[in-house]
Amino acid sequence: MIVESDNSMERKETVASLRQAIYKLPMAVRSVLLLRTYDELSFVQIARMLEVTPGAARKRYSRALAELRDSLPIQYGDINVTASLA
Repeated sequence: MIVESDNSMERKETVASLRQAIYKLPMAVRSVLLLRTYDELSFVQIARMLEVTPGAARKRYSRALAELRDSLPIQYGDINVTASLA
């Protein structure tokens, strides 16, 4: 029988909460967040794909991060959102 450490369980719960919060984001901001974080695209590349300005892509990314911070429980308030996505 394998026993997971409290730290490992905590991380899994944090990641699950984060993924759920991402899923709840509006598509316009979620798409920018995922393209920037997972695909590591620049804001210029994202803007071209979504047919918006680079400034609009940056704004959507910032809005996504702010909404995630606001929607996650207090105990996760100091996590690095983008690092936890990987």
